[in-house]
Amino acid sequence: MRKKVILSVCLAGLLCCFSFSGMAKDKAKTGLVASPGFWGPAIGLRSWLTPVFGVEGRVGLNWGFSDYDIKGKVMYAFKTTTIRWYGVGALGRMTMSGDISVFGMTSTWEGSTTTIAIGIGGEKLYGIQKNHGLSLEVGYQMGKIKYDFKTTYKDFWGNTQTTTTKGEYSSPIYLAAGYAFYF
Repeated sequence: MRKKVILSVCLAGLLCCFSFSGMAKDKAKTGLVASPGFWGPAIGLRSWLTPVFGVEGRVGLNWGFSDYDIKGKVMYAFKTTTIRWYGVGALGRMTMSGDISVFGMTSTWEGSTTTIAIGIGGEKLYGIQKNHGLSLEVGYQMGKIKYDFKTTYKDFWGNTQTTTTKGEYSSPIYLAAGYAFYF
């Protein structure tokens, strides 16, 4: 149920980007974005509403389709030459879960986090019509993933033992790359 709600909100955001893109001036562009990720690929929509102001919505799924990574971005270009240099602010929500079995021990984990990131980025447009864009963004990210790590195993006497560990993990580095096809 929660995944359906999240997917509906993302689709509504993408539709808003399409509807606002008609207000843009000469160099404004709207396009589909694909980006690699640590947990799996992400797709979304990037729309430069004006030559200097843009928004982006992106949804990523892990390779097992059980976890998601949603990110919304606001971009403001401070230099538009052959490379569009811009400041970026991003808000994201991510969940992770998984399991692994080694030598009779089974470990499972799950966690989720909300992240806020600020940074700078650059996008270079390619092609005859300049409708292929490659972008790279770096910055500082705030947010901690809280996780539960549960391990189940059989002890020497054959009894099943379970241990649970709770913890937090944070990564202060924001790094994003993507390919955009503008139409």
